[in-house]
Amino acid sequence: MGTLFVIIILLIVLFSAISDKKSANNKKNGYTYKRSNKEVHKNTDKRPLKKIALNDKDWRRRDTAIKKLNNEQILKKIALNDNDSRLRSTATKKISDQNVLKKIALNDNDPLVRSDATNEILNQNVLKKIALNDNDSL
Repeated sequence: MGTLFVIIILLIVLFSAISDKKSANNKKNGYTYKRSNKEVHKNTDKRPLKKIALNDKDWRRRDTAIKKLNNEQILKKIALNDNDSRLRSTATKKISDQNVLKKIALNDNDPLVRSDATNEILNQNVLKKIALNDNDSL
């Protein structure tokens, strides 16, 4: 029983040290998700939303910025070209250009992004074409 107690105490100390080190690294780098994401929400981050949406290293900050963007050209760029399907999805939901939505619905490699694009398409003939060409069922 005593050995088990010692092992448990050692594990607690180890996990606590790892957690403290991560926290210290975040503080040293001047970054915490909650603070930085609040900056985007309140727009206290002095960079334009466009730069955050396109270039920030944290996908959550980029997602928040994309949700606030109204620039259709930037949204199209993200929806068509970004490597992160979560961000393509967020941008796709804000696009109104039916031709771009059709392109995404027919060609994106992620079925959820294609579904998001399909949900925004108004033309019934385009929806039929998508239904006939999409092999994934959600």
